[in-house]
This record gives sequence, C-alpha cells and structure tokens, in this order.
Amino acid sequence: MRARGWALGGEQSGHVIDLGFCPSGDGVATALLTLEALGDGDLAERDAMDKLPQRLVNVPVGDRDAAMASTELAAAIDRENGALEGRGRVLVRASGTEQLVRVMVEAPGDEEADDVCGRLVALVRETAGVA
Repeated sequence: MRARGWALGGEQSGHVIDLGFCPSGDGVATALLTLEALGDGDLAERDAMDKLPQRLVNVPVGDRDAAMASTELAAAIDRENGALEGRGRVLVRASGTEQLVRVMVEAPGDEEADDVCGRLVALVRETAGVA
C-alpha cells in the first residue's frame, strides 16, 4: 500500500487497513471507521454497498515476486482499472504465504468480470512462464 501511495486497503478475508488510523488490520478499528463513515446515515439505505460480480483466480507461479515485477503486468492492471473506474476494480497481488498471484476483478456484469480476469490471468501466466 505504501509503495503505491494508498491509505486504505482490504481483502475478501475481511482484513481492512487504514494507514491513517492503524498500520495493521484490526477488526475493532474497522468497525469504528465504518460507523464514523456512516455518520447519521440510515443503515437501510446501503445502495452504495451493492455487490458486483467478482472473480478471484489464484495463479500458481514459480516466483511470485518476479511475476509481480513485470512492467507489462503493471501496465495491464492500470489499463483494466482505468476501464473499470467508477464501475468496478481490479486487484492483482502476490500471496503472502504461497507461490501464487491472486487476480481479483469486480465488474458490473459477469461477462465483463470474466473477460477482464481472463486477460489478467493469462498475462500473469505469460510473464511468470507458466503454461
């Protein structure tokens, strides 16, 4: 997060980090920040929290750090994120515990999520030399 200049990050597992508040994932901190963000809002009005179709593919690689060092992959991630801006998102990251690169895509529709995820998975495999 720091390398990319991001202040807020999270994972599907529930880890949420707000570097301006706490330097690690903390459930109580996340709950407090969520309540603060909601303010006096009505919890029944959660339209902004509608779930998008999500695809998550764990790509086995020989060297996760080398795979993530690809400038071609970085450019593709930026390009796909740009195309989804305001409608979805892309997260590609090396696993912290396994020799995997995790490719996650959220998009407004199933077909778009599948297409974006497929392109990025193929590129991860290509840059990592995986068939």
